Amino acid sequence: MTGVANTILIEPANGLTVVREKLAGDAITPGMLLENAAAGTFVTHVGAGLNAQKLFALENVARAGGIADAYVVGETVRGLYAQRGDLINAALAASAAAIVIGDALESSGDGYLRIARADAATDTAQRDAIVAYAAEAVDNSGGAAGVRIQVEVA
Repeated sequence: MTGVANTILIEPANGLTVVREKLAGDAITPGMLLENAAAGTFVTHVGAGLNAQKLFALENVARAGGIADAYVVGETVRGLYAQRGDLINAALAASAAAIVIGDALESSGDGYLRIARADAATDTAQRDAIVAYAAEAVDNSGGAAGVRIQVEVA
């Protein structure tokens, strides 16, 4: 399935889509995991392995951009508050460990996803760290750049 879809939201699970628009606080590529910044902007999620909303950057339709066309700082970003079960064409980190279908994925701290790192932590800061589960196998362990992976939102 890698690269088959040319959209970020491939299939909504229940037909409900919640999209909000905010200015970009940093460079954002569609499919990246986002967070709401204190400045009232969207920025790439910066807490590696920490809680994350299931909030993904959508394509820039104002510029007729595709999934590889990044938003620049100050541009209006369309953020999808993904629902459980949504199929998303997400961004996977460079040099990410090989992923198999069903692997739990979390934030890598730079807007990309990575395989969830197992630890014994059960504190509040990590209860919602799992963002999605891999819907396809992708091996980017030797990749110098991020790639796409289809995921099912947790």
